[in-house]
Amino acid sequence: MKKNWMYGSVMAVLFALLASGCGESRQTVEFRGICVDDLHGENGLYNPGRGFRLETAVDVLHEKDSPTKELVELSEKYVEDSVSLAQSYFYLTYLIGEKLSEENFLTMQTYFDELQKQGKKAVLRFAYERDFMGRAAVGPTGEQILEHLDQLKPFLEKNKDLILVVQAGMIGAWGEWHSSIQGLENSEETKAAVLEKLLSVVPEGRNVQVRLPEFKNLLKDKPELYKRLSFHDDFIVIRPDRWDADMHEGTSKFDQIVADAHKKAGQIVESSKKEAALQKEKVMNKAEQEIRGLILEAAVKSMQSQNSDEALYDQFLTKAGESTHEES
Repeated sequence: MKKNWMYGSVMAVLFALLASGCGESRQTVEFRGICVDDLHGENGLYNPGRGFRLETAVDVLHEKDSPTKELVELSEKYVEDSVSLAQSYFYLTYLIGEKLSEENFLTMQTYFDELQKQGKKAVLRFAYERDFMGRAAVGPTGEQILEHLDQLKPFLEKNKDLILVVQAGMIGAWGEWHSSIQGLENSEETKAAVLEKLLSVVPEGRNVQVRLPEFKNLLKDKPELYKRLSFHDDFIVIRPDRWDADMHEGTSKFDQIVADAHKKAGQIVESSKKEAALQKEKVMNKAEQEIRGLILEAAVKSMQSQNSDEALYDQFLTKAGESTHEES
């Protein structure tokens, strides 16, 4: 009876755990921030894919021997800020009209290998011209840009897990789509062609950023491409300014950026909810399998124990019977 009662109790507890989903445990960790008077609060909170970023530039031809120098130096300088991103410029200035060589790709790969070592991701931009207002010595044609992009596709695919986003780049000063020596920013056809090519070579799941809503709107009639375009700019302000490209508050450009941001935020929330539900289902399925295994193991042990008890009892009766016979 005692064994049967214990077995029933074990089964009841295990089934209760199974029915309750093993419960939910949460742990809240308070982050104190960077505090000069707190020895345990000096480092920034590591927040992958957001927050402060480093900014590095590599001349792919001339810095082949030291492509990670700036990345390493800045990472060491700002180590306490726990930076997880690097704005990474690859300048192809002196490769205009030439095919990218194995040595060029090795230079860029060395940089990405260091990123991986540091646990960082790239906000990646390719560019040619390092001066503005037409003062750059050289600049590519639209055809030359497209040729280089075709070459870059396998490289981007190989390193997609280290790329947060790719900025349109390529055209004009610093890849900002203005002041190009060839006047490429004045051709809607060229800009649209560069965007489409970028979206074809950048891996699925990675967006391409543009500086102005008008650039994104070049592909408005192609929704599958349009939805992969997002914004970046280092000068979006509230009040009008000579450098704000008419993107201050109250303009249609500003309103589009805000509206697109709200829409994207909603999509991210919904996607996160679906992913969380999927992960929860996986955990529950695993827990159920483990509990079933425990139930089966407990049942087997209980049966073995019960059989063992019965054998001992029979043995006792036999011995007792023999003893009684001898006494008689």
